[in-house]
Amino acid sequence: MRRATEFLDAHLDAHIDLQQVAETCEFSLSHFARAFRQTFGKPPYRWLIERRIDKAQDLIAKSRLPIADIAIQCGFTDQSGLNRSFKRIHGVTPGTWWRTTTKRK
Repeated sequence: MRRATEFLDAHLDAHIDLQQVAETCEFSLSHFARAFRQTFGKPPYRWLIERRIDKAQDLIAKSRLPIADIAIQCGFTDQSGLNRSFKRIHGVTPGTWWRTTTKRK
């Protein structure tokens, strides 16, 4: 599983095919998916989306990049995809989260 998480972390900004990750770990696709879920308590895609959202949160908090650029850097196809995933996980959009968690000078 260490190999899998390293591979996923290294490719957060790219399209990742689950078959690639399974092959990196030398597992069949079904065995990999089952083992990943047992180890992390969630399917690989959910884990990947949560990691991308973590990276987006960090960039939103520490940079002045537009959210659309942050979305692309975090592997989302567009700002809308980031907004949907962010809201599903945190209950608010990235812009709302930024306004409520950062202090304005």
